[in-house]
Amino acid sequence: MGKAAKFLLLLSGRLGGLLNQYGGAAAAYSLRNLSTSTTNVVKVRRDSDDSEQDFTASDITDGTLLSFVNADVEKIVNGDFATDTDWTKGTGWSISGGTANCDGTQTSNSEFKTTVGIAVQGVQVTFSFEVKNYSAGTLNATLEGTGTLDFSGINANGVYSTTATSSDPLPKVTFTASSDFIGSIDDVSVIQSTANGLVTTWYDQSGNGNNATQATAASQPKIVDSGTLVAENGKAAMSCDSDFLEIPSSTSTFNFLHNGTTSAVFGVVRYGNSANPNPDQYSLIGNGSWQTSIRGIDIGYSDAESASRFDASTVLIGGVSSYSALSIDSNKITPNEVCLHSVFLDSDNATASLRAQAGVNAGALFGTNTSTNTISSLDAQYNLCIGAYKISSASKVLKGALQELIIYPSDQSANRTGIEANINAHYNIYS
Repeated sequence: MGKAAKFLLLLSGRLGGLLNQYGGAAAAYSLRNLSTSTTNVVKVRRDSDDSEQDFTASDITDGTLLSFVNADVEKIVNGDFATDTDWTKGTGWSISGGTANCDGTQTSNSEFKTTVGIAVQGVQVTFSFEVKNYSAGTLNATLEGTGTLDFSGINANGVYSTTATSSDPLPKVTFTASSDFIGSIDDVSVIQSTANGLVTTWYDQSGNGNNATQATAASQPKIVDSGTLVAENGKAAMSCDSDFLEIPSSTSTFNFLHNGTTSAVFGVVRYGNSANPNPDQYSLIGNGSWQTSIRGIDIGYSDAESASRFDASTVLIGGVSSYSALSIDSNKITPNEVCLHSVFLDSDNATASLRAQAGVNAGALFGTNTSTNTISSLDAQYNLCIGAYKISSASKVLKGALQELIIYPSDQSANRTGIEANINAHYNIYS
């Protein structure tokens, strides 16, 4: 091969994604493009109306994702009173002629209300309505859950509107007429204009279809938090507060994490957060390795050494009758700090031993530990999880953030420096 051809080959590798340069991954998850063939990287649910949409890496950075999550969503049903439905009417209240009317027959304060159903706090909402045909008394209007979006003592016709960030969930709107109020209301609206964006699918960019999903709303990682893109070191991230994703269970799916010979795992992860800076244990990826009847694996970190440092890497290998912990603690991770967590597994079939090596934030690969526990394959009884391990329920659930996870079912020792350099060039983890 001539010099020009070699230069073009080198240039194409640099211009391509990480997987174009270092192929053979069994699964690869990221919020950036890892391959020139990558299309969508995540599917996101906005919690204002539970709509879902796929997004590319460029959609995340160019504002397309935020535009979707923060789209205006009307939370009031039948705010124009086209039908006599959806509202609970106290004495004196009725719906007719396209308005809600209070006729003054009430002898005490009387409520007229409907459900809004904004279940989260910290989102921007606009509450508005029009008072018509006013002739007596006063009217109070409350968007329950925050005093900043309330009106009191209304005694005139007009359009009333206010915008604020909610300090609490907003379950309902209530209009309270005084005992002598006579008048009508129309065009009641609660527009939610910011929201949370939750990841329901993290797409596998390796081409093997090992997509990671989470159907349970309460366990979905956030990529948009109260209208703002989640970021670590200036790059998009998924915030986890006991949140995780699952890879559907199958023997082939589990074997790619460790196939009985060699494998390598590269993760960009923040262990811990401001509220939980130093918990006992967190998982980067795993399934049921602490249950003796399950052959499983758990990669993450284990018990803290002190309030500010904890083990750099712990790999737990579960066998049919026992499990072995491979704790590599010759270096430490600082809690609440993004790290590049590299783990290499090597099984020597001749001696039926399993060795783990781990490195954090590049430099020399540190720490080697050896287990005598044999693992022929991982059991598919429970789903493999990203950000947790699972037996009957999720355990060691990550509180922190995720940005990237790449799994190779092969020895990547020769490529380690190049892979870590590629990751660091994007995420700026270490100097």
